[in-house]
Amino acid sequence: MELRTAIAAIAVILGVAVVAPAPAFAAGAPEVDHFVETESHIEQEAHGPDWCGGTVPFEVRWDRRTEGSFVGHARGDALWYGLASFRSVEVYTNVENGKTYTSEFRGGDRDSSVVDNGDGTLTITVRVTGSTQYTGPDGRKVYLDAGAFTVSFLIDHNGTPGDPSDDLDVEDGFLGVDGPYGRFDTWDRDLCADILELLT
Repeated sequence: MELRTAIAAIAVILGVAVVAPAPAFAAGAPEVDHFVETESHIEQEAHGPDWCGGTVPFEVRWDRRTEGSFVGHARGDALWYGLASFRSVEVYTNVENGKTYTSEFRGGDRDSSVVDNGDGTLTITVRVTGSTQYTGPDGRKVYLDAGAFTVSFLIDHNGTPGDPSDDLDVEDGFLGVDGPYGRFDTWDRDLCADILELLT
């Protein structure tokens, strides 16, 4: 099960792989989980030689470390809500010359609305707040995303709307984004073009 908060939503919207292991939550008192996750791979090996449309002529290593806390609890409607605070650092490295492009996110998210649609699905609306600082190979700060946005998506509750432990993804379940509100330098930027420009 993916966490039903913007830890997953950020991955969808911003293209970052921010996913934490989901704890098994039960009804009753709030449940708290502290998590640390790391991952690393060569982009062209993980996604194929056509990664970035084949426009990046050098191998790129991607490293990510995410750490934070996640809290889940049932409200009076018996539906389960979650919130998280976390820090995630991603580094793209040109394997040939060692140049790096780094992003560091600090912030959090919370389920602002969980609606039982009566058809076996839940509509989850998540508010994301925080900032991401982007740093080039010379240590210079190049971009900043700071502010908030809201994302909505569908989850198949698998017959148990109050128990997130057996939730399933819904194909084409992404419903849209409200925002962003604030300063978002990279919102409409092409990551591949930035990697090519900064790491060559």
